[in-house]
Amino acid sequence: MFFAMKDIKTKFNNQLNKSALYIFISLSLVLVVFYFSLINLLDDVYLLKPNLSSQILLLYFLFSLTVLLFFLIFAVGVNRMIYAPLTLVLKRIQNLKNSTESDQRDYFEELPDFWNEVESEVTGVVEFLKKKGKQSDRIKKTIENILNVFPEPTLVVSRDGTIKYSNKSFSRVFQTQPTGGITHLSDILREPQVLALIEVSDSTSMRKEIETQIKDQKKIFMVFKTPYATRNEDGDYDFLVIFHDITQAKKTDQMKTDFVSNVSHELRTPLMSIQGYMQTLKEDVQSNRTEEIPKYIEIIDSHVERLSNLVGDLLELSYLESDIVLNKHPLNPKDTTQKVLQQFSADLEKGHYHVEQKYLAQEIYGHERLVEQVLINLVQNSLRYTPPGTKIDIEWNQRQGQTELVFRDNGPGISQEHLGRIFERFYRIDPHRSRSRGGTGLGLSIVKHIIQRHGGGIHVQSQLGRGVEFICKFPSN
Repeated sequence: MFFAMKDIKTKFNNQLNKSALYIFISLSLVLVVFYFSLINLLDDVYLLKPNLSSQILLLYFLFSLTVLLFFLIFAVGVNRMIYAPLTLVLKRIQNLKNSTESDQRDYFEELPDFWNEVESEVTGVVEFLKKKGKQSDRIKKTIENILNVFPEPTLVVSRDGTIKYSNKSFSRVFQTQPTGGITHLSDILREPQVLALIEVSDSTSMRKEIETQIKDQKKIFMVFKTPYATRNEDGDYDFLVIFHDITQAKKTDQMKTDFVSNVSHELRTPLMSIQGYMQTLKEDVQSNRTEEIPKYIEIIDSHVERLSNLVGDLLELSYLESDIVLNKHPLNPKDTTQKVLQQFSADLEKGHYHVEQKYLAQEIYGHERLVEQVLINLVQNSLRYTPPGTKIDIEWNQRQGQTELVFRDNGPGISQEHLGRIFERFYRIDPHRSRSRGGTGLGLSIVKHIIQRHGGGIHVQSQLGRGVEFICKFPSN
């Protein structure tokens, strides 16, 4: 505002100088015209009455002097009443603008009374502008505070892509520093779809799904664009841009699709086999061919068992994913392990497996049936893939307030490319081998879900040819 008043002062000076110049020229022309008119008159008078010419000439000079004196008094008055006070007016406005407490001098006390009205108007305008400025700052601060607690990455962007504001969530997700209105959107996101969304000429709200890379991670966002609350000085809108992360939702949708597809395939295959062998069995009975019937019944029984295991595992997963509260209580690791190993005693003895057990933990806090299910699935997994005559290690440890189960076998191991996916549903390293040994592809996924429902975690370590080690951690309470 003070700079605007400087411009006003400059314009006022120019206008005042022009006005003074116009008055001076006009007055000079009047005096010149009057002088020449008087000379002509004096010539006529001199011919008639020579004695009067000197008196008239004296009167002319007195009149001219009076006019010049009046003009000088008028100019001094204008200077004192209007021009000179303008400097004091500007000082007062600057004082009000800066709100300095050290200098509260009322410059208008030195001016004529009519400037008090000017002071009142100026003070009112300044206070009004201050109030509006503070109100605008409060609104801006409130919006920033709201956007900072907003969980979605959010930007305020001009139409040319200049970032005027970004919230903390945006800085965290896109790993940038909070902006000060100088960063361009293209410096952070090089996706043409996002830039095109901002550059659309209309001010309607829009949304678009985009895929981008953030520090070698693939992210999918639903980007919402809507006009910001206020217009700029040029009358154009800034835009509020919200990035809703749907990466996990997309993965979940894909997992659901894959799950349905896998379940359909896993159910269809044994059902078709059962249906086929039942038809063959029916034809053989009708033809009185009985020599193959035991074989067909055995095959049908194996497929029924496979279906039963699959349905059981699916129900177990559904139970673990439901909103249940586990009934946990202290368990004895040794008793629990011995109970499970007893169920597999025949298979372990038949395959000449040597199970080495260590119990350095005295207690595990968990759901009895589900903890047993963890051991059952791990033992079954080892029996399917570990060569006969090898060793299986089961250790219970107490570490850092957690009960730790270490399950280790000497099987063929798992390559690094598969380690990150072995807990996925229906994921098999060798599908044909797994199915031939009765696996459903859900065992390790169930193990992971059980441990997570207990509030713990599971980790796997393996190298090809050196077996697999599962480390399961259960909270102590």
